[in-house]
Amino acid sequence: MSESSNTAGSQSGSQLVPRRSVFKTIIVKIVLFVLGRSLQSATRHDKTLQAEVESWPQDMVVVFKVAPHTPRMAFAKTGLNRLQYKGTNVSDEEADLLIAFKNLDSAFMMLTAQIGTPRAYVEHRIAVRGDLVYGLSVIRCLNIVERYLFPTFIAQRILRRLPDIPFLKRNGLRLWIFLFGIAFGI
Repeated sequence: MSESSNTAGSQSGSQLVPRRSVFKTIIVKIVLFVLGRSLQSATRHDKTLQAEVESWPQDMVVVFKVAPHTPRMAFAKTGLNRLQYKGTNVSDEEADLLIAFKNLDSAFMMLTAQIGTPRAYVEHRIAVRGDLVYGLSVIRCLNIVERYLFPTFIAQRILRRLPDIPFLKRNGLRLWIFLFGIAFGI
């Protein structure tokens, strides 16, 4: 009896440490990888995305991260108004635009299409450091890519307004992204 009371007493006096969810961390890392490769692939084939990226400065680096440490993903504008996935080893200091999720749960909810970007922003689940004009442009690019990645019934729940993409183009590029874009980055 005295052993169990000592254990209970020692835990009540120590600091509470939040439990890290390995499952959520893995899912967020996978989704960030898929999103980065999808952005890279879609900007090679979608004129609307290329027009959106055209206004960005050359070699602009965008980093998505989950506060405080990981996971993270970065991409940069390259020549011909395209985006290139840069992986996970880009520091905050290298970023021209940093989009940070407040915590793992917020990132998980947003990246698994449980909530959309407008709701996440209103609920203070994400923060942006950098030029807000480019931040809004990145969100428009994400909306277009999410339209390609998600079927209509999911996209309607998370996007305020669905980007107008013809049916054949949307499904053709969706197939391309899933078959070649994510795996090979083309």
